[in-house]
Amino acid sequence: MRPRLRAGVEIRPQRHHGQEWRVAHDPASGHQFRMNDSAYQFIARLDGRRTVDDAWVQASEAIGDDAPTQGESIRLLGQLWSSGLLSSDVPADVAPLLQRMRRKSTRRVQMSPASLLALRIPLFDPDRLLNGMALALGWVVSPIGAAMWIVLVGLGLSQLAGRGDELGASASDALAPAGLPWLYLVVVLIKLAHELAHGLTCKVFARREGNPGEVHTLGIMFLVLLPVPYIDASSAWNIRSKWRRAIVGAAGMIAELAIAGIAAIVWVRTDQGALVHGLAFNAMLVAGVSTLLFNANPLLRYDGYYILSDLLEIPNLQQRARESLTTFVRRNIWRVRSRRAIPRVWQRPAESVLLPIFGIASSVYRVFITIAIAMFVADQLFFVGAILATTAIVFWIIVPVARLLHYLATSSELIGTRLWATVSTGGAIAAALIAIGVVPAPSAVRMDGVVESPGLVRVRVESPGFVRVAAAEPGRVSAGDVLLQLEDPVIAGQIAEVGARIARAKARRRALLEDEPARAMLEQQRIDALSTQLSFLQDQQDSLQITSAVDGTWSPDPGAMRLGSFLPRTEEIGVIVPALDIRIRASAGQESAGRFAGAPPASVEVRSVARDRSTQQGSIERVARSDADPRGVHRRPFDVFVELADNGTPFLVGEPVVVRVAFAAEPVGAQVRRAIERAFQRRFGDAP
Repeated sequence: MRPRLRAGVEIRPQRHHGQEWRVAHDPASGHQFRMNDSAYQFIARLDGRRTVDDAWVQASEAIGDDAPTQGESIRLLGQLWSSGLLSSDVPADVAPLLQRMRRKSTRRVQMSPASLLALRIPLFDPDRLLNGMALALGWVVSPIGAAMWIVLVGLGLSQLAGRGDELGASASDALAPAGLPWLYLVVVLIKLAHELAHGLTCKVFARREGNPGEVHTLGIMFLVLLPVPYIDASSAWNIRSKWRRAIVGAAGMIAELAIAGIAAIVWVRTDQGALVHGLAFNAMLVAGVSTLLFNANPLLRYDGYYILSDLLEIPNLQQRARESLTTFVRRNIWRVRSRRAIPRVWQRPAESVLLPIFGIASSVYRVFITIAIAMFVADQLFFVGAILATTAIVFWIIVPVARLLHYLATSSELIGTRLWATVSTGGAIAAALIAIGVVPAPSAVRMDGVVESPGLVRVRVESPGFVRVAAAEPGRVSAGDVLLQLEDPVIAGQIAEVGARIARAKARRRALLEDEPARAMLEQQRIDALSTQLSFLQDQQDSLQITSAVDGTWSPDPGAMRLGSFLPRTEEIGVIVPALDIRIRASAGQESAGRFAGAPPASVEVRSVARDRSTQQGSIERVARSDADPRGVHRRPFDVFVELADNGTPFLVGEPVVVRVAFAAEPVGAQVRRAIERAFQRRFGDAP
């Protein structure tokens, strides 16, 4: 064979791990391939006239032991051919080999369970559009644009401060069936802006480095069976600076967060129930939450993953993480000693720790996401969700186990250690099954609750007045203790005036008593009337001193305790929780409430959230369907009432608490099985 790189393939330098690498890029197809310097020394000698053997011999003479081996050279040629970057008059007996390699790669993609949810269909070439956007909006990719973005996102966050309850209520409305079409429209528009931001930033940085930065594909991708836009900005790998490449990778998330900031301002300043108000919340939900949970998450193969891989200078991070795990097992557990069988998957000491951790975390998270997506789809389309769940089980459990068994039975690497590898693997699997199915593990339910009192005494103002002194601090009080002292200058003046009128009337009565007894009797009647009025005014003045009617815990309203403030009649200034009359009302879902019908819990612990996080022990009093949701359609349709063991609790009425109900320990497998059963009953039947 006398192969060569295709005409038009460009070679651009990059630095990784402090070493020179080369990126081969075909502008026509957009295909790229990155190779280290030793591989490039071999590929550069393939000019269409030299044979592969001649090029390999010359590269070996030029760089010595760093030259690729014959096997590595053949694999390199196959990868370049599969990427469409190699041109050659291929002999008839070699062509089928390379075609099989390409078909194998294609089948791997087609059989991936993720591809069932992420089918891509290209639509048109956006390169000319992005060229115009780069000329008009290139200034956005600059320190000025970054400053504007920070201000915009900061304003959006400031608008949402203290609106947690409103956000929670709006989230429920956004996922209502009637709002789903509007939510999908917002998703499409925001994802289009996300993808255009990638393309625009790629164009701007590529031009600053003197290359065109072609972006030739914009289409739709079926993400969880929903079509959304996507753009192929893989030409960003031609940008030399890894920090600029990271900005290109983050450009979509940056754009979405800017949209979320604008949406937050619009949402706060529009009326609830208006269409614009709902669309603004949808934009916040999609651009704010989804971009952080998915796009920015490096455990999934989205923007955050590629940014992390590039900044760490570890190409194919996920694949190398898996290889690091298998390498560790083969070398340290199965005792495979062949250097050829176990390649070196890390080059720096930190990678020997980072790669296994990343491999475990990404695998666990991807399994979790796959299950969550399957359950979400099953809510809408049961049979499709069942197919996805079955596919996940096949690819995540059955296929890996079958490959492991085949490897243990047939691999030549295990000659001399096959028995030990089989025994150790079987022992590990048996230990895992025992740990999951036999060994007891803690089992508990966590619920949010609030402190309440059935015999709550609400303390109100009987006579209006100004606050003079708050006599009682929050906490335990006894009957008759002064809680608050008010004053009213008007009443004090009226008492003084009526007292003076009574004194004058008594003096006149004494003067008339001997000479004019009839008029003296009239004065006595006037004195009696004024005395009644004075008694009423004195009662009003006495009521300005507010006292406790019962023994209990005093919880004042801070707003009513401000000195000098005026409190009108009937104003509530706080509550008194009678001693021995406090309980906790917690909110529970169906799967949690159903557990209380079985064996009694081992312990019930109530912990304060707002103050000193103090804890109290308690017991389950009763479980009842929530009065706020008699139909049982709410996410938390049950109320769990907890009686505290020590009613001398420091908890205040209305204070938020967390209730942790611990049950008898049981194996993890039993807990998972019950959770799955509850999930299916909740989605497809009536859960108890």
